[in-house]
Amino acid sequence: MIFYDSKDKRKKYIRGFFVISAVLAFSLTVSLAISILFASKKSNNIDGLDITKSYRYYYTPLNNKKISLTFDDGPDPIYTPIIVSILKKHNVPATFFFVGENVFKYPNIAREVSDAGFEIGSHTFTHSPLVHNSNEKLENELRTSGKIIEIATKKTPLFYRPPYLLDIGTDPIINPDTPVEKPLHFALQNGYIPVGADVDAKDWTVKSSEELLQNMLKEVPNGHIALLHDGGGSADTKYMAEALEKIIVILKDSGYEFVSLRDLFVPPSFINIENQLSLGSVDANTNNEVSLLQWFLYSEGFLDYESVGGKFDTVTMEALKNWQIENKVVSIGDINKSEYGTVGKKTSEAIFATSSNSKVFSISAIQTMDTFNANDALQRFNLSLISWVVSVFKYVFKFAIVFIIFRIIIVVGLFIFSITKNIKERKNKKIPQYKGGVSILIPAYNEEENIESSIRSVLKNDYPLKEIIVINDGSIDGTLKVAEKMQVLYPKEIKIINIMNSGKFNALNVGIKACRYNVFIAMDADTIFAPDTISNLMKHFNDKSVGAVAGKVETTKSHNILNIFQSIEYEIGQNIEKKAFASVNAISVVPGPVGAWRKPVVIKCGGYSNETLVEDQDLTLAVITNGYKIVYEPKAIAYTETPHTLKDFLKQRFRWIYGTFQCAWKYKSYIVKKPISSFSLVIMPNTLLFNIIMPLFYPIIDAVFLFAIITGSWKQVIITYIIFTGVDVIYSSLAFVRQNKDWSQLLFVPIQRLYYRQVICYVVIKSIIKAIEGSEEIWGKVIKRGDSQKYYFSSFEKLA
Repeated sequence: MIFYDSKDKRKKYIRGFFVISAVLAFSLTVSLAISILFASKKSNNIDGLDITKSYRYYYTPLNNKKISLTFDDGPDPIYTPIIVSILKKHNVPATFFFVGENVFKYPNIAREVSDAGFEIGSHTFTHSPLVHNSNEKLENELRTSGKIIEIATKKTPLFYRPPYLLDIGTDPIINPDTPVEKPLHFALQNGYIPVGADVDAKDWTVKSSEELLQNMLKEVPNGHIALLHDGGGSADTKYMAEALEKIIVILKDSGYEFVSLRDLFVPPSFINIENQLSLGSVDANTNNEVSLLQWFLYSEGFLDYESVGGKFDTVTMEALKNWQIENKVVSIGDINKSEYGTVGKKTSEAIFATSSNSKVFSISAIQTMDTFNANDALQRFNLSLISWVVSVFKYVFKFAIVFIIFRIIIVVGLFIFSITKNIKERKNKKIPQYKGGVSILIPAYNEEENIESSIRSVLKNDYPLKEIIVINDGSIDGTLKVAEKMQVLYPKEIKIINIMNSGKFNALNVGIKACRYNVFIAMDADTIFAPDTISNLMKHFNDKSVGAVAGKVETTKSHNILNIFQSIEYEIGQNIEKKAFASVNAISVVPGPVGAWRKPVVIKCGGYSNETLVEDQDLTLAVITNGYKIVYEPKAIAYTETPHTLKDFLKQRFRWIYGTFQCAWKYKSYIVKKPISSFSLVIMPNTLLFNIIMPLFYPIIDAVFLFAIITGSWKQVIITYIIFTGVDVIYSSLAFVRQNKDWSQLLFVPIQRLYYRQVICYVVIKSIIKAIEGSEEIWGKVIKRGDSQKYYFSSFEKLA
């Protein structure tokens, strides 16, 4: 048996390796997940008063000609490094509002941005438009993205930009003069300062870098916080990267100063006025020191905010006088001295001393804290490792998508080619009917539920010259009794051979030795033939190059959901794929339920083999690699009972898939012997890529879709998923064209994606592991309910 390791050495080592790897991977993943999901809430060190002062300071003349660049939606592996390089070249500060999901994918880029000295803020984890729908969702988004950013960069984010500027719009931070939106207030409670944008170049709409540049220059006079994007990977991000350097150079030449977000919100901690200020002084002549004085008087409670305007007027002078008297800079007796109502050396020193002794404005005191510890170091490693795995898988996944589409195109192309080929053949020649006899081999092991209908369906077939050989493979139920009953009724047509249980391959080989005709048909004992199945199979054997003919297998039309899934699979596999591959002699398996074989060819190939679990596929490949044709006859229909339970279905599919692995391994050398052949160019690539590799990727597509729904970012993947599902349905519908089938089954294709293919994926993984281990595998007997017999008597022959 191929892959079998009689000493179990591989099994011990491989299982140990898989167990250790699985435990390690699970532990690292769970550790990271726990660290993120149960991250502690940020301390509430922001109060409304400071936010109010920050908002008002933002609009003072002290921020004239100042601009702060902010970049959303990163990190992006292509554009973020380019942007960082340009900013560093021109010594321009900036804030990057990263999406947690992207930080998870590219933690190294986030770390590089932070290490370069740029501030990183949170842009939520999913960038969903629904993040403000509830406090719970927002808290989860902020906590998750915050922790991932902290793990990646060693720093906790302070600023939060809502996706799509939800609830904040063009306000720089929360507007104290309007009702505070609940989500913004909740973000404050969680230790984040919401940040909007009032300079919007609409870089996601532009068609060129020049258009973006002009948009930016037009918008700059409107405010101080510029909204740009470094993430998304779209054309607008490319244009933004191209235009950024021009934006920086032009604005600097125009007298603009690039500052950080904190600089826009936080006044100087130490107010040092160097110029003498008096009635009539203005910012233009004093380096903005009039506004600085007015802000100081406002902060001390002596001047209304509306009076901070950059001009030393009488209101400012009266406020200054009151402050001078209250703080004893000027005494009552000295009010006529020149310092009163003006800023001279003595007043300037007093202002400096007062600002120095004041409580530091809290927003300036809040640091992007380095809270990294040993546990975070482990999580950082976990994040980097998982990110690397995800990155590798992303490229593999893209290849899989391309391959899936490519395969569908190839199969549909071959399908169309087969149709045109058959039309030409029917016009050019008429196939003469084969005149020879045929032996029907029915190997049976515990098939009492169906074997009577199998025999009857053969007897009722319209082909005249035939013999039936039942090989009872050591059945312990009533199989032999039923067969003998039928033999009594038809003694000339039926022959029974009893052997010890030794497997289907041996039973068939025994039958081959006993049959008297040069063509035999192998059928399963749970299968029934349509009345013209045998004649349709036999008509191809006048062609001496034909080694075998594959019939068409259908289910017995049970309404079990699993049966419906299998019915869809059978229809696609035979009405599309078998027809397609038959056109280039690339049928990989003559099915066990209905297949006709040329006896001398089978003997030449060594008969049925016990080296694999799929003796039918094994013999099919042997016939092809010996230079014979395999023909597909869609009119030779057989109905078979399919598994009804998941347990039985898994048994059957494991045997098929594991056996396919064995066949691929057994015949691999033929690729070298004949690289230009249908086997090397079609059968083997299709077997490896479609039967083994592709099933591993379908569940991942479904998982991405489900994850997107759970996280609220479903719009980002819904179009892709609909396209894939649509392709599935359209592709499946080709199998129903010109067939008397229930088209409503197509409605089950999306469900089949979510359930049936997950099961196939599991079986493929199990088969791979078993093959590597070298475990001994045997046929798994599937429980039968007699569906074939019920179907036969209800559809082909009424029970007398």
